Amino acid sequence: MGRKVEVVNAARARGSRSASQVGGALVQTLVVLVVLAVAGYELIAIGVTSFAVDDASRQVARAARDAYRSSDGSLDATSEAAATAAETHRSQVTDISIDGEDLTVTLTRRATTLLVHQLAATEELGVREATGRAALDTR
Repeated sequence: MGRKVEVVNAARARGSRSASQVGGALVQTLVVLVVLAVAGYELIAIGVTSFAVDDASRQVARAARDAYRSSDGSLDATSEAAATAAETHRSQVTDISIDGEDLTVTLTRRATTLLVHQLAATEELGVREATGRAALDTR
């Protein structure tokens, strides 16, 4: 009878180690999935922001062009209109230029990320910039 108990106890010990190993593997899998989910979120947030700021730059350039036309070429009115339009797109105007034929507006926007903006080494990855143009002579 003593030998049978030892065999049963040995089998149980092996079973509990297997359960422990399964639990450890499950925790490792969950950690990997969480890391992949956060990385995926960060990449998607930066990508969406890139598209959004690109679209916003064109819209802001058109709004600035319209202000330029309606104010008979006032750069103050143009800058103010660009800043107001950029604000509605959660962006900042970093440059406005007029080259005679086109009005060009450059915008920046920070992506809504979980970690990228927190780390100094990766902070700039979350800042997206785009330039939009609007023809001055088109009515």
